[in-house]
Amino acid sequence: MENFSKNFKALKEYKQTFQKFPKQKDNLVLYTWMSSIRTQYKNHRLLPEEIAELEAIGFIWNSHEHIWQKNFAQLRSLSSEEMANLPIDNEKLNQWRRIQEMSFYKGKLTSERMEQIKSFVERPELGVIYMKAKMSPVVEAKWFINYDRLVEFRKRSPHRWPGKTDNDPIEMKLHSWCYLIRQRQKDGKLPSLWRERLEAIGFNFNALRDNWISKYEALKKHLEENNGILSASIHKKKYSWYRSQLRKKLDKEQQKMFKSLPPVQTSGISESSWMEQYHQLAAYIEAHGKFPTHTINYKMACWTNTQRAHYKKGILRKKRIRLWKKLGLSDLKFDGFHHIWQQKFEKLRSWRRKNPGLWPVIQGSLEEERKLAIWCRYQLMRGKQPRKPLSAEQAEKLKDIGFPFSDSPFSKKRVKQ
Repeated sequence: MENFSKNFKALKEYKQTFQKFPKQKDNLVLYTWMSSIRTQYKNHRLLPEEIAELEAIGFIWNSHEHIWQKNFAQLRSLSSEEMANLPIDNEKLNQWRRIQEMSFYKGKLTSERMEQIKSFVERPELGVIYMKAKMSPVVEAKWFINYDRLVEFRKRSPHRWPGKTDNDPIEMKLHSWCYLIRQRQKDGKLPSLWRERLEAIGFNFNALRDNWISKYEALKKHLEENNGILSASIHKKKYSWYRSQLRKKLDKEQQKMFKSLPPVQTSGISESSWMEQYHQLAAYIEAHGKFPTHTINYKMACWTNTQRAHYKKGILRKKRIRLWKKLGLSDLKFDGFHHIWQQKFEKLRSWRRKNPGLWPVIQGSLEEERKLAIWCRYQLMRGKQPRKPLSAEQAEKLKDIGFPFSDSPFSKKRVKQ
């Protein structure tokens, strides 16, 4: 009791002087004594009069609980804007908050602390229950700020949504925020109240689809007002988008909408450029009697394949189809693969006529024979696998020259039949 009175007197004087209890670095002796007092209190070894004296000076029986309640009260007093700036203004409190959020979602807090946090995060003014949304108070505060910014942005620019830009950092942040919203909506993690608020301002949750439809409607309106004329030099954006859709693989609904467009008449740079490419192709075919390959003329081969793709989609203009047929290769029906296959087949048939009873082998002495052997082995594989099967016409042509579908002599030493 005498030892208690001595230490209690020193503690009381310290509290009156500094208006706080000592920490370990301030007074190690008193700090150690307070720890022993808490242990005795926990084990019910303190006298009632000793407890009364300590409570009279506001002694903290549970230091961890005291610090937790102090930090929680400080966090709860913050406004939404102060909460958003917490990582910058008070790094220590923000670190404590992150630890509590992690413990909260993992269910590691006591039931009393869980109830306190629930009463805090279910504040009516926030309009969202964080437990269901899995959002922290800081994140929710940022959402409110960004939501207000988005509303202001739409007032200034009612015909568009925030996009990627280097000129306006705020718009760039809003673009990232909108992406986050769409991702949460896609994953089913966006709270219903937030979804209702965003729907109230016409938020486009499916940005890619909505943007495609808006550009499609703008193009359709333009074509209707200009008799289908689309100039590459005057209407650059619409023309570029139109051309990009021709190259893309659209879904069935988009294909149907695209085919319903008025007939498109491109003009200007595009038409002259097409004719220039066409004349170059015509000169090449006249000189070589075949279409160019990617290894010989990459640019011309790509352009040729583009025309084939447009023909298959039914979007190549009739005038251009007529010009294409004038090349003297109309029997190809715009099928480049069929053309190449036919060329290889004719080479194989010619080689067989020169070498009756033989098949080309990969170990052949001539490069032409080795290439034919590789092609034959590929046709044999196509005849056995359903991934890229031979057409009925191709299979019939190979059978006519006795192609060995049941054997593979192309990798073996040459054997006479």
